[in-house]
Amino acid sequence: YRDYISNYTVVTFGSSRTWGAGIRHPERDSFSALLGARNLGIRASGPEYPALCTYSMLEGNENGNDKFVPKEYDVIVIEYSLGFFETAAQSLPVLAKRLKLRYPNAIIIFLSVWMPKQYRHIKTGYSLDTWIKRECPKVRTENKEFLNCLEEKSISSDWKFYPDFGGKAAMEMIAKSVDGVVVSLKSPREDDDAIDALKQSSYLYTMDMTHFSEEGHRWVQYRIIQKIQEHQQQSSQNNKKVVDTTNVGGGEGVISQPWQLKDYCMSWFQSGKVVLATNTTTTTNSSMIQNTTMPLVEFKEGKFALEASNNDDNSFTISNLFSAGNLFLKKKYYFVYISFMSTSPERIYPKVDVSLLQNGEDF
Repeated sequence: YRDYISNYTVVTFGSSRTWGAGIRHPERDSFSALLGARNLGIRASGPEYPALCTYSMLEGNENGNDKFVPKEYDVIVIEYSLGFFETAAQSLPVLAKRLKLRYPNAIIIFLSVWMPKQYRHIKTGYSLDTWIKRECPKVRTENKEFLNCLEEKSISSDWKFYPDFGGKAAMEMIAKSVDGVVVSLKSPREDDDAIDALKQSSYLYTMDMTHFSEEGHRWVQYRIIQKIQEHQQQSSQNNKKVVDTTNVGGGEGVISQPWQLKDYCMSWFQSGKVVLATNTTTTTNSSMIQNTTMPLVEFKEGKFALEASNNDDNSFTISNLFSAGNLFLKKKYYFVYISFMSTSPERIYPKVDVSLLQNGEDF
């Protein structure tokens, strides 16, 4: 497969599944790596940030990097769960449209999968991953051991499958709107035998029943290459331009179009780097952040955030890089968005007041 996919220039957008969480060597064994792709997956996230920051992520200036050379992409893979978060279903069409407008000839492949943790134990209410931790504490990574424990301590009627509340249908509509294709892992029906369904697919996942195992990543790689081959065959049958694999990229005349909308985003969530401004008036790739009073902390392995303490001086100062006279874009006003940790605030994070000030005054 590596020889075949080497004819294409691939980029992947997605969550921690795309990033490769849960496997030992994501830089080598994730489906992105197996496809030779540029991996833009972000852990613990959905399509909201990429939809807003598509330009910054693809043009390489997301962290003040002015040395990255933009590429032409002829295969774009998108992986997100839609059925559980309203904002995800709202954001994915925006991301898909921005990518389609930029790369009109690229093959856009959407990955639609279900997770074994969508099974819940009826009596206890536990999701499958939580039930395993409680009932099978010695089981770690061996799929056969997990299945043996599952059959020893439960029967199929103990489990109920909770579908993704229209996520698959929404993804298919979004894919159709940009002439994309969908790679699906067939999800169980509510009346399917639960244990049989898990026997057929649980090996594709790690023991958290959410992220792909190494076998799962290989399955995704295989299915994506299948879709590319099908697309190539369909293009030939429709008398479209046949893929010329002698060209760099190998896609159907990969021609990118100018960005209709640009953005400027800064993220330290995965990089652990806060790039401070050096010159915010004369260079296109200066950082918008002038200074901050908050320390950067690694709150979980490989995940970073600016941490606010219990005092009044938790702030950072940003410059409007789009103000008149700046070379980046000669426009004065832009929307400002701030991403912050928000899961279960009543259990993990305290309630806070966030103010956006201009010259010291709240506006």
